[in-house]
Amino acid sequence: MSRTLRIALLVLPLILLVLGVLFLNNSPLAYVIASQPTPTPLPFPPTNSESLNHHDAAKLADAQAPQQLDALFDKPCVNGFAAQFPCKNVDLLAFLPLAEIGGGNASSSWGWTDPDTGKEYALLGRSSGTSFVDITDPKNPIYLGNLPTSTGNSAWRELKAYGYYAFIVSDANGNHGMQIFDLRQLRSVNNPPQTFSESAHYAGFGNAHTVTLNADSGYLFVNGTNTCAGGPHMVNVSDPLHPTFAGCFSGDGYTHDSQCVTYHGPDAEYAGHELCFNANEDTLNILDVTNKNKPKQLARKGYLDYGYVHQGWLTDDHKYFILDDEFDETDYYHTAYSYIWDVRNLTNPKLIGTYHARFRAIDHNQYIKGDRIYQANYRAGLHILDATNIASAKLREVGFFDVYPADDNPNFNGAWNVYPFHSNGVVTIAGIEQGLFVVQPQPEPNPPPCPTKPNGVKLVSPTNGAKFTQRKITLDWDADACASTYKVIVRENDAHGALAERAKNLTDTTFITSRLDRHKTYWWRIVSCNAWGCSRSTPRTFTIE
Repeated sequence: MSRTLRIALLVLPLILLVLGVLFLNNSPLAYVIASQPTPTPLPFPPTNSESLNHHDAAKLADAQAPQQLDALFDKPCVNGFAAQFPCKNVDLLAFLPLAEIGGGNASSSWGWTDPDTGKEYALLGRSSGTSFVDITDPKNPIYLGNLPTSTGNSAWRELKAYGYYAFIVSDANGNHGMQIFDLRQLRSVNNPPQTFSESAHYAGFGNAHTVTLNADSGYLFVNGTNTCAGGPHMVNVSDPLHPTFAGCFSGDGYTHDSQCVTYHGPDAEYAGHELCFNANEDTLNILDVTNKNKPKQLARKGYLDYGYVHQGWLTDDHKYFILDDEFDETDYYHTAYSYIWDVRNLTNPKLIGTYHARFRAIDHNQYIKGDRIYQANYRAGLHILDATNIASAKLREVGFFDVYPADDNPNFNGAWNVYPFHSNGVVTIAGIEQGLFVVQPQPEPNPPPCPTKPNGVKLVSPTNGAKFTQRKITLDWDADACASTYKVIVRENDAHGALAERAKNLTDTTFITSRLDRHKTYWWRIVSCNAWGCSRSTPRTFTIE
């Protein structure tokens, strides 16, 4: 027997044994050899062999069929409900179910005010196209028609409007590219609904996750494409029917969403620069894109216990940025958190606080208009926050409209997006399984006058007995509904010690002390006052080492 044959006979059993183990353990190699099982089809399967990341796959796992609902009109919020929908300080002007506005499931949305006629329109992305609805009379919306998708169906369809044009992208959808639609076509729809055709097409990418617009500059920033390593793909749309590629930033990987602005905030070095505030899955990224050929990253900041850094929006003065995280509710089992960033120093943004919602429903997209934050919170619907005290990292809920009454669980159903920038003051909500809601927030009612003095506040921080090394201490307490002003009293050691700090006639619920002495214990309390008198909080102590 030849030496080669002897070796082959010895090795063959080992090969067969290894292959058997591979098959029993369902290894990748076993699946190369064995026949592939037939996978369960997704509701919106990706095309061209595109793979879904963990984030997108989680959304598809929660996919539900459109709900069978009736259209509704003029349903004010009374005793906590507008028709069957829970609410607070938000009236339902109209609701159009998906079956009446093109079918399929909804995704993102935007709005357009015709600059010549003043008419108002809602633009709604759907799995199979884009719907256009005239909401000039918000209690009697008119579905004008549908622009079909340029490729297949998808759970993701994002859009923005600039001048007279809408720009539409889609993810997990092959070579969809960007549809460009002349919105002036909506003026002459005599027999709605009708099927529209795109006015132009941009093929510089295939799939895309989100699209951001800076109307001041005429540039689009398309995120999560199959180009630029998923980072911002920049397009010049100053000539909307002839868009041109302007630049790319791939230096920080995938960008999920962004807001891009011509900066007018307090950081004088960047006045007039074009900046993008990007949610990059694990960090907040601030990017100077003034030079499209050479974008410059100004900052990259993360935070502890992030899940999926998703989207955010600047305050009107460009001083603060509110960021949402799409997976922290499920990864860390807490309620929806909104992350409040001080971005007055663009190269060193600071997380100054978090707003904790009262529900676990996932916060998705949010926008700021004036001193109000409008959040799309999936199964919890639209929530409106007062941002008057954002500098102190204080937000307060003033209204909501729940489009998914069954529960507020952390699943990917309900409100995908809201749009609060209509000139007539209405807000539109895109309900994934429901349709288009047109709602009207109401002013927060003035609280009834208190007939007695305040009850006294609850101190929040520092906790009793806390120890510090820094000499400036932030004192924080809960608001007293009956208080008109607050007093801060800080003494050495106890209630009878030397007065170390005192402030009165405060209206905020946060106070930062002056530089206190080291190696001392301090006693503090808050006195809340109104026209009827004052009440004192339970005191606490802290030590500066």
